[in-house]
Amino acid sequence: MALAEISGTPAILILNSHALNLTLNWLCNVKTFASVHDRLIIFAFDYVAFDAISKLWPKIKVLLWPLPEMDVKFKSGDAHYQVFMYWRANLSAYLASIKRDFWMFQTDTLWRKNIFEVISEFEQKIKVCFVWIKFDCNGSLDTDKLLGTNGNLLFDQEGDQGLLDGMVAGGYFFVKGDTRSECFFTEVARQLKNYYATDNNIMTALCAISYCNNHCYFIPIRFVRFKTKVKVSTE
Repeated sequence: MALAEISGTPAILILNSHALNLTLNWLCNVKTFASVHDRLIIFAFDYVAFDAISKLWPKIKVLLWPLPEMDVKFKSGDAHYQVFMYWRANLSAYLASIKRDFWMFQTDTLWRKNIFEVISEFEQKIKVCFVWIKFDCNGSLDTDKLLGTNGNLLFDQEGDQGLLDGMVAGGYFFVKGDTRSECFFTEVARQLKNYYATDNNIMTALCAISYCNNHCYFIPIRFVRFKTKVKVSTE
């Protein structure tokens, strides 16, 4: 039902009450950006998060999904975070299986521009390369045109130098809904269920071998980055 009400590409957020303040701050941050709230589908693992967002932002689509033990605070490396990654991978596989393109977001970021408008502008302004084969290419970062030919997965990245170059960050990614993407995230979920590893490392490895004929691209680090030495202007 929530998917049917979104005409554009939906953006998925997943949280519990321990990420509530961070999420509310981000929702305020993007309030004035056109269509961002309209595209969101938020999965809340507990009633506190569900109730707060539903009351404060009644037009945003919020789904209560109470998973056992997932109302506690968790961080990278612990068992609850493993469950979160496993659940996210299964959700991604499902959305791909019904042939629905989607974005996966995290709210631990500050948006200076509307990412949907920036991505649209890439069609005219930004050129990127297929990151696993180092050559110049003519594809744009418009999600329809870049991934409409042979690519299907678009990831943020850990960095653009050294070992971080070519490593999936996993906070922001776009998925083209098709059988390749379904196969990709089904394998991510399988490995998360059987091995103690982070999903970004698993996705990096699968991209490197073009698992299930998937083709992975990167959003340039200058547009989505998690660490920077550059002073951010407040103007």
